[in-house]
Amino acid sequence: MAVAANEEVMVSVVIPTYNRAGLIGKALESVLRQSYGKYEIIVVDDGSVDDTKAVVTGNYPQARYIYKDNGGAASARNIGISEARGELVAFLDADDAWYESKLEKQVEVMAADTGIPLCFTDWREVKDGRVWHESGVHWGRGFRPDGDYVYHNMVNGFKMLPSCTMVRKDLLVKHGLFNEELPICEDWDLFLKISTEGDVAYIDTPLLDRHLEDDRLTAKRAIWMRASVTIIEDHLRLISSGRLVVGDSRAAWETLTQRLLQDGHTLAYILYTSGKGAEARNLLVRCMRIAKGTTKDAVILLLKTFIPYKIGHGMKYILLGKWLKND
Repeated sequence: MAVAANEEVMVSVVIPTYNRAGLIGKALESVLRQSYGKYEIIVVDDGSVDDTKAVVTGNYPQARYIYKDNGGAASARNIGISEARGELVAFLDADDAWYESKLEKQVEVMAADTGIPLCFTDWREVKDGRVWHESGVHWGRGFRPDGDYVYHNMVNGFKMLPSCTMVRKDLLVKHGLFNEELPICEDWDLFLKISTEGDVAYIDTPLLDRHLEDDRLTAKRAIWMRASVTIIEDHLRLISSGRLVVGDSRAAWETLTQRLLQDGHTLAYILYTSGKGAEARNLLVRCMRIAKGTTKDAVILLLKTFIPYKIGHGMKYILLGKWLKND
């Protein structure tokens, strides 16, 4: 080991799972192969109806298995945190796999500086056994090579995977754990809050293979945007009330409001083109009011919402056809 004293630090590995009987074994094997030895494994089964229980309890006695009714990944992680005995918590999704030195490298960083609230690593994107991206962090939006992962920079689109993070348990508890009301992005919400506690550490080496599925992104765009708007509005309220203290509140406020207008516009467009003009209009007005400003695109879309999308879309092609004919 690089630092022998690190073995004194207990790490609680929390693995939420739902119907991953065919994949969770690989995740557990990756934990058991860790070069760092002082850890516990907590598997929280979020109501699986497949053979997950048999796979875990029959093959991995090192893991503590907890079954709960289905309530989502956030609720499963929260139960794992409440059961954790370690001062550090490392999350691992049941379809991902760590490299052998993952825990060792992160413990070394966090043990060397107790002011670090959270440490994350790079990862590889893997699908159907093929590597799609050698670096998930560098490929993703918002990566900062200077390592300046302060709150207002992380707001700007950067998202850590739970599987690549290690967090101090007391800070998870302090910031209210994962928001179980959010359908998605609950990890971004909580890790943003925790980033206000100190300098976030980043290890610029892939220490995780992330398993990709077809439904992870495009099919959930509206859900992503709605969750993002909800989170940003909540953070603005927390900062305004003093319940969330950030190092540079002005920069945080400006970044949050810009992101609110951006994601609010995207969600409003999805709503408008789905025939929900009134909802889109109310959303745009709310975002403009909170941000105390607007954008040209938002104003144009706001005006469009007064005309049903199908009618406006049809009129555009009628006018275009007449223009081409006259030309």
